[in-house]
Amino acid sequence: MEIRVPYISPVTHYDLVQEWQRANAVLEALLVLPPAHNLALMARVQDGNMRFLEGVFAELVSMLWHGEDANVQKYGLPAVEYLVRRWLVGFGSYREFAEEFGMCASTASSFCKARVSGQLDAWLVAACGSLESVCEKFAIDDQAAA
Repeated sequence: MEIRVPYISPVTHYDLVQEWQRANAVLEALLVLPPAHNLALMARVQDGNMRFLEGVFAELVSMLWHGEDANVQKYGLPAVEYLVRRWLVGFGSYREFAEEFGMCASTASSFCKARVSGQLDAWLVAACGSLESVCEKFAIDDQAAA
């Protein structure tokens, strides 16, 4: 049996090397992100499937629970778990949360937006901003090459 190796033209080889370098640049940018930022980004990349998000879910809950904002602990760990799950997969409502944890819906909404969703969104935006500078460099290189 004869094994044929396809010919790789210099242009294709250059493109492969360039893509490899870009992938390494993104990987290096991901590795220097703070853990909370990295987890928020990975949660969005995994796109709301709790089977894949269980580890990320536990880490995000832990980071919020032991984080700088002590007000997150006001309604207990199950409340934080509920709201992180809601942020990850969109399951649940403020009204349901309010009934379960004994508050009105507007209090539940403001608590979630200020303490949980706000913090998770801030981590996600910070992670995207860190990666944006790396990707912007790629776009500038592509424009210069064109």
